[in-house]
Formats: sequence, structure tokens, C-alpha cells
Amino acid sequence: MATRIFVQCRTAEMPGPIHEKDLFMANAACQKVWNREFNPDSDRLTTFGGYVNPKCYLLIDFGPMEAMEYTTVALLWDGKKLIDQLGPIHPYILNEFETKYQFNPADRPKLITYTDEELQKVVSPEAYQRHIQARKEQIARAGG
Repeated sequence: MATRIFVQCRTAEMPGPIHEKDLFMANAACQKVWNREFNPDSDRLTTFGGYVNPKCYLLIDFGPMEAMEYTTVALLWDGKKLIDQLGPIHPYILNEFETKYQFNPADRPKLITYTDEELQKVVSPEAYQRHIQARKEQIARAGG
């Protein structure tokens, strides 16, 4: 049976240095649901939010990528441990699962991303400086 673990947390409440937070949370979620560590050979980890956004979300998918149905386990980090999320998953998040974070990564839309050098060429100098300053502030808020 294919399973998706959905974890909601806040970056500042997750222990450890910023570069270890995702793996810490993935291990904690896999321990809670499957009684084992996260395994990058069989589990698929997707994160969104993070230091760019104080809210952080993790998806850990396990099972055949072509699975048409899967069970979703929703968890919430309370600052000390993972707890079961009470109530249904918000419709906005469910829509994100359907439109951006499909179980099979090959079905997900392709995002246009830029390196800093590429971004500097396509936006105004003022917009580029605002982007760089905002990123620095977000990293500082996250403790990075």
C-alpha cells in the first residue's frame, strides 16, 4: 500500500542547524509512522516552505510511484514531538497535492528557476537587490 506522510511545522521550532532540519523531521515522521528511519533509497522526500517561509511542510512518499491511490497520514510538530493532526487537511493543501505535489514526481509541473546570475539578468537592479535582501532576512530569521 502506498503511503504519504504530510508534516506541518515551523522552521524556528525544529531542532538542529538549518541544513539538518529536513532530515531530522523526515526521520521523526518515519519513526512515528513506520518505526524506522527515513530511507532515501525507498522514500521520496519533498519539502516546501522552510527558511523562505516560517511554515515548513514535508511530504514523505513510500510505495510505487505509479500508485493511483495512497493513504495520507497528517502530522504536526508541536515544538517537541510529532503529534497526529486533528481534523481534515485544509482544502488549500489538498489542492496543492493535486496540482503541484503529485505522488509520482514525474507528474509534477516543471518549475522555472533561476540562479542568482540568471535572475540578475531578467529583473531590474532594484528588484534583484530586494530579492537578495529578503533572502538574507529570511535566512537570519530561521537561524541560518
